[in-house]
Amino acid sequence: RLNELLDDLTKGARNLEMQMRVIRKICDACTAAEQRWIVRIILKDLAIQVRETSVLGVFHPDARDLFNTCSDLKRVAWELWDPSRNLMVNGCSYTSVAMHTFTPLGIKGTDYTYLYGAHVGAGSLTPYIHSAFDDRIEDCILDGEMMVWDPMLDKYLAFGALKTAAADIMGKVDTRDNDSPRPCFKVFDILLLRNPSNPAPKNFSNTPLSVRRKVLKQVFKPIQGRFELAAQSFGGSVKDVETALEKIVEERGEGLVLKAPDSPYVLAGREAFWVKVKPEYMDSMSDSVDVLVVAGNWGSGRRGGKVSSLICAVRDDYSRAGVSETGLNVYATFVRVGTGLSIEDYDWINKKKWIRMDKKAPPPHMKVSPSGQSDDKGDVYLDPEDWFIISVKAASITTTDEYGTNLTMRFPRCKAIRRDLAVDDCLTWSELRELQGGKRKESDDRQGNSKRRKIGGRKPTTLSLSHQATDVKEVEVISDLFEDMRFLVIPDLTSNNIVSKAVIEKLIHQHGGDFTQVMQGDNTLTVIYGGTKLIPQVKRIMKREDMDILKPQWLTDSIEKGRLVSLQAKYYFFATKEAQEDEAYSMGNDEIDVMTSQRGPKSSSARTPSSSERPCSSSPEPCDISEYLQPISLEEDVTKVPDDPSGSDTQSEPEDLADQLSDEEWTEIAATPASAITDRIKATESSVGVPSEASVGNMSTRVKPAVAITSRQDGESSTVISAMRSEISTTTSKFDQNLYFRNLCFYLDSPENARNENFLVSTSHENKIRLSMERARKDILVHGGAIATGLSDPRLTHLVLHELDKSRRIELIRRTSKPKRRYVVLAGFISACVAEGTLLDEDAFMP
Repeated sequence: RLNELLDDLTKGARNLEMQMRVIRKICDACTAAEQRWIVRIILKDLAIQVRETSVLGVFHPDARDLFNTCSDLKRVAWELWDPSRNLMVNGCSYTSVAMHTFTPLGIKGTDYTYLYGAHVGAGSLTPYIHSAFDDRIEDCILDGEMMVWDPMLDKYLAFGALKTAAADIMGKVDTRDNDSPRPCFKVFDILLLRNPSNPAPKNFSNTPLSVRRKVLKQVFKPIQGRFELAAQSFGGSVKDVETALEKIVEERGEGLVLKAPDSPYVLAGREAFWVKVKPEYMDSMSDSVDVLVVAGNWGSGRRGGKVSSLICAVRDDYSRAGVSETGLNVYATFVRVGTGLSIEDYDWINKKKWIRMDKKAPPPHMKVSPSGQSDDKGDVYLDPEDWFIISVKAASITTTDEYGTNLTMRFPRCKAIRRDLAVDDCLTWSELRELQGGKRKESDDRQGNSKRRKIGGRKPTTLSLSHQATDVKEVEVISDLFEDMRFLVIPDLTSNNIVSKAVIEKLIHQHGGDFTQVMQGDNTLTVIYGGTKLIPQVKRIMKREDMDILKPQWLTDSIEKGRLVSLQAKYYFFATKEAQEDEAYSMGNDEIDVMTSQRGPKSSSARTPSSSERPCSSSPEPCDISEYLQPISLEEDVTKVPDDPSGSDTQSEPEDLADQLSDEEWTEIAATPASAITDRIKATESSVGVPSEASVGNMSTRVKPAVAITSRQDGESSTVISAMRSEISTTTSKFDQNLYFRNLCFYLDSPENARNENFLVSTSHENKIRLSMERARKDILVHGGAIATGLSDPRLTHLVLHELDKSRRIELIRRTSKPKRRYVVLAGFISACVAEGTLLDEDAFMP
């Protein structure tokens, strides 16, 4: 009777009168003690200090494994009614497949017989594959992936098309429709086999992979586009893997799985002898992550009044707050994403029961940033029963204090809503840290700095990669300019630029200085920071109010002039009151030179080098420092921690000060000296309302950006300026939902561009392709994207082909595969993004 009342209560979730009738029935029929427990059941908080794992462990030894597989208590109670009866195959429920009877099961044990068919006369797959099995096979369990094959396009379709294709083909068995997309089962492995001569089934889970593959080839005959065996090749070197990966990309595949030939089949585990390898694309991590949607923000404009951006979290298995007061797992906020979803997806999302968020008291199961002005609180949130998982990809994972995990993603976008995954399938905090560490290790290996891992013993405590000291053993000291000075160089983690820290530390050592990685209360250090964001380490120094923070430009200018230049306002990222009272602070270059010549240098301060101008004791040989410096560095002085919520900045949705110069204007700058560039930037700032000059003493204003040394190679100027422009857009951009192509650069494979790249071009459909590409070009520019100058453009992220001419696809992939692969899409990708008003997933538009 209680179950029926609870079911009625759920059905009337949107009907308050119906809910009141159900509650009234419970009050009339139950005692006070019974009502208390029923209320706890409804609130999903029994307050008994016992988790479900303890109850399941008492119910049946395999109950926990089965529940983790299916998330269905009814199934657990139904199948595990006898404690003495164990599940088959190490706690995972597998249903044997009898001869001519098929049982397709999903990864969580979901039965898809209704969709794919249980026998030869039903389903969208079974009628086509029943004859492929060897007649001697009685039972077998195959492991594989159900995909969608389109015979007309001669390729596999995107993930979301599977159920649609299976449902469309249901009932078409007799129509002999061989042109429609159809389900195709791609077999990877075999787990169990039984034939009439051997009544006992053979369990292959502990059999080496090489043997299992030989058995598979005898179990069934492949049917192209219906029932296939995953391709296999052998290799023993990195070159073999790269060659196989290139072939996979050219064949429109997703990636490789490397398996040791002697490896067993491990159930519900990730072992070292199975490794997944995917191609790395420009502006994207090689892997996407499955994160949990727990909150959201209201949109603006045409999305006004609806949830437009989603706040996603990962399960907290890392901090001490693993379980909340309500007994639920705690989920730490990680990323905010607002692009990649279609209009239909947003309609589905907005039908959920969104609850207004109290930002001062977020739900106990959400671990948010301690910062009061961070954006991870959201406007609304979801109750646990309404949570769902989305797959998100991004450029990289970076450090921030704006989220509960202290990590987030740069330029994230949603690939798909994962309705096939349960809440427990989302990424964990520990896995996130491993993913971030793995990316840094991989980058380090590519630069040839990987070191052999020590075997055995406890791992020593070490600094993170971004804070480790630079190896300067091979760097020759050429002057004593920075003698007796110790520096602390803070890396700019927000732009994921670890190299700049190493460059600065090498310069310091080269000119007689010393550097350290930790402060430890020492206020005699000279602090150098080249970023634009107020990261936690910078905030802590600013709160002390006894140390200045200088920009790298002070180092480079001192090296160029051969003396310690005076500390003017332009050299400060943050200046203490003492520094602001110094005469040199508010003086210009001309005034400094006059005063220095009249009265000589001042004595050096213990705090930071003040207005002293100490010449080098030796005259070193001319040194071209351009090889150590980034050619162009545009930095912004921030002298106050923003306390306005509108001024908070997150890496998930970067703020964009939109580029105010056209491509032609930037090309003109390429041949202009640094001083002229500074004037152009000041003029540009004035035109958009940004003050070009301000006093650092006024804590509510911002100082004009400073431009560092330009490249001396004229041929490199255009590339340098382009890189600077991309960096401006990346690090200081204000998020605009209409600029969904921002930070992306497209090569349009039009007939003109193809001829410029020395390709052979067919003249058929040339005018039609030209007009289509011109429309795509305009759409890209209107929505914040950039057009590549050619295949060698370092900004290039996407190759756009036309549906009528895809002949250059493989050659384009080969010529643009370094340093990372570019996305290859059809021109329809641009028009579809414009129609949906968001950046869609490229996989659905691969040629």
